[in-house]
Amino acid sequence: MDATFDLASEDIRRALAETVAWCASQELTAHIEEDEATLRRRLLVKQASELRIQSYSTEKSFWNRLLRRGYRKTREWQLAMQLSREADEDSLRPPLTDQLRSLALKPDSVIGDTQSENERRVLVASVIRRRSELLHSHGQGTPWDGGVGQGNGRMVIYVPEENVADGASEAASSGFFDLYDAPPWDVWVAYADRTLLAWVPPQLIGLAQTGLDVNPVGCIRWLP
Repeated sequence: MDATFDLASEDIRRALAETVAWCASQELTAHIEEDEATLRRRLLVKQASELRIQSYSTEKSFWNRLLRRGYRKTREWQLAMQLSREADEDSLRPPLTDQLRSLALKPDSVIGDTQSENERRVLVASVIRRRSELLHSHGQGTPWDGGVGQGNGRMVIYVPEENVADGASEAASSGFFDLYDAPPWDVWVAYADRTLLAWVPPQLIGLAQTGLDVNPVGCIRWLP
């Protein structure tokens, strides 16, 4: 069951307004031109991701997928691994990996690979606090109580402990989501009940949607 976030709460309204302000100061894009060889490798990675999704479907429940790993024995999985090797997927960095992952806000660890619930909570809080401090130090304090809202963007939720680190959402979204399906830390808004709340800028909603579409376990989804 998804965590319940009160979007009218003072803390979330402030964090959301500061997220919108932070993103407004950056040049965002949903596409980067690449050469034909790189585009072919990315196509192979996409095909591998689609095959991995098919192999996941052989296990009916999330816990079976996570614990039994039966999908690794399927023909689809083996072909996916072959395509991945042909594309040299490990060396193919998504083109938008650095976007909305400011070094000034970089957390101390990777949220999708962090095991402790308390560590994840502290991690998210540290990013939100640092972003607020930097905005105010640059004279960009935001009138968070002035009805800023979602700025035509959308809210997405992410459950770290449900990810399987298969890279499907990362590849499909050109790096908006990371290997562990986490959205970039610049857009983190809140964390509660094992769930991260984040904001997607309007010009990146399409990219995020492609990541959600290929996510085999549903650990990322739009906030209803």
